[in-house]
Amino acid sequence: MITDGRLGHSDVPLDDGDDDFVDTPPRWKGTTFNANLPSREDQPSPNDVVDKMRKQFFKQLTKLQTENRRMSVAIDAMKSEISSLKHDQQIEISSLKHD
Repeated sequence: MITDGRLGHSDVPLDDGDDDFVDTPPRWKGTTFNANLPSREDQPSPNDVVDKMRKQFFKQLTKLQTENRRMSVAIDAMKSEISSLKHDQQIEISSLKHD
């Protein structure tokens, strides 16, 4: 509904301009546009953002899996070395007992 040239704001009195005081701003605010805001065209779509994050996640996951395999191999090698040392130690102890 349009009344006295203002859409939906006819309840806000117009300034008659007959005083020397600074008028208070109206209770309603019109739509403002900020020219510095990027346009929607410059923004990546939500799907693009999700795809980018998914790729980063899988890249990090792959690095962690590779590091996990490397560390597992290193731990297995240490276990084998410890087992070999224990075996050698037992042989040494046995030979000392029998001498």
